[in-house]
Amino acid sequence: IPTTDDHPQCLFPARYHLLKQHFQLQPPIQCKRLNNWTKSYAPKQMDLVYASQYISNPASVFGHIFLSTPSDRQTESLWQTYNFAAGIPKETSGFGYIWGGLTGWFYGDFSIMPYYQRLYQYGNIENRDLWVFPLKLSDSELQQMLRHLWELVHRAKFEYYFMDENCAGVLLRLFAANLNGNEDLSDLPLTSSPLAVIQTMYKLDRLDSPKWVASRFNRVKTQVAQLTSKQESAFYKSIYSHPAKLSTTDPTVAEAIIEYLSFVTHENHGKLPKPFQDLEKSSYLLRAKSNQPALEINHPNIETASPEKSHPPFAATLGYSILNSDQVFDFSFRFAMHDMLDPEAGFIANSTLETMDLQLSTNGKDLWLKKLTLFNMENIQPVWLFAPQFSWRAFLGWQEDIFTKSHLFDNYFSAELAYGGGADFGGSTFYILADIVANIGSEMTPSHYETGPEIGWIYSAGWWKSLIKARYLKSVLDDLEKDRFETRASFRIQLNKNLSWIQEYHWTQINHLNQQAHRLNTQLRYYF
Repeated sequence: IPTTDDHPQCLFPARYHLLKQHFQLQPPIQCKRLNNWTKSYAPKQMDLVYASQYISNPASVFGHIFLSTPSDRQTESLWQTYNFAAGIPKETSGFGYIWGGLTGWFYGDFSIMPYYQRLYQYGNIENRDLWVFPLKLSDSELQQMLRHLWELVHRAKFEYYFMDENCAGVLLRLFAANLNGNEDLSDLPLTSSPLAVIQTMYKLDRLDSPKWVASRFNRVKTQVAQLTSKQESAFYKSIYSHPAKLSTTDPTVAEAIIEYLSFVTHENHGKLPKPFQDLEKSSYLLRAKSNQPALEINHPNIETASPEKSHPPFAATLGYSILNSDQVFDFSFRFAMHDMLDPEAGFIANSTLETMDLQLSTNGKDLWLKKLTLFNMENIQPVWLFAPQFSWRAFLGWQEDIFTKSHLFDNYFSAELAYGGGADFGGSTFYILADIVANIGSEMTPSHYETGPEIGWIYSAGWWKSLIKARYLKSVLDDLEKDRFETRASFRIQLNKNLSWIQEYHWTQINHLNQQAHRLNTQLRYYF
């Protein structure tokens, strides 16, 4: 005979409650653990929390999503969160990590963790912003969701798949099982991503306006950006003096310094370096003497940057090009998910995250491969004085050689790495990278290796964006003695959430042969 808490009604309260609505079952029994938790914690609502992309971890490059249950009986830091993730053995190799995620080799399960631990993991260690969306639930839906989560946390295990049965897909099925009128959500698409969940729930009018919880880095960045030029000068003078010494009587500057020192403490494994300790004390004293209200940390563009306004993951384009002296038509399909020119809502600014982007061209007679991107990851960030961030790019795929006359076999496989830094000036981002490129071609496009500098300029005004870059590459490790200079100028106008118009010009010259080639392209890109 099972004990009370081991009774099927207590182990599977959501199923019992659902079946009881349709069948005559035995009366409910007292489930001590479940009842005690419900009465003592008393969740008042449920939030859908989106953690922004974390490009340093392949499992998190598309972002992450989890649930939070606020309660009036607990401080915010102790609110319970529900997270679904794969249990990956520590000894798993890189190949095993990818293969296991694609084939369901790993098991996934739900876990409970206090909110402060999530905030520390995402906001402090990984420097990821959180977007908190209150879910619009009736009281009965909230209670059934909590019963279902009780089952999932204590009894359930799933096969984990990177593509669909991930944190996003599992939550969609959870919503389908418990939200009235949303049963169709259980039919998962080919891929499930956290941003797609946000978009889906927003379209169903299940989300309230989000709250932005800045990462530790973005808290400092936002506060410094709000300082006047005089205040900013005092801020940098204080933190870079030796030893660090407060050089202002302005409490606003002191508040920014306190935020920066908190960031330094977290970066230094919880211990503030000794040269900053006197600065911390004097900054706190100055701030404590002031009656000035605390500086609010608000997203500078929350109305346009919120994740529910992000574009869908798939993209198809139809375009027209002048390729040297030929007129050609272009069309493409991108499996996922975002490039530098796409609208930035919900994504890291000036970043690229592409997989399986197939681009084809035709002149009416021949059809050839313009480009096939296996993956393309790019992150162009300014180097802030208080915390240097580096810019980089990694590309792997096939590209066309626009110098050859036949476009059927003039492709080459390219692997590219680039590393450098950037700076913000007047709303624009300038960057410089050092590129290393390995090109594996054929008789028409011989294999060669190149290296050289790249400079670029990026400007975004929300609904339109421009990108201009130039680079010089010289062959190395071979006898080709080939060097080339190329420039690209791109311009995007966002026509609506799912449609953009893009204009691009690519010009390149092989210097030692004095050969030039160009492609002028205009295209419509549709997101779906």
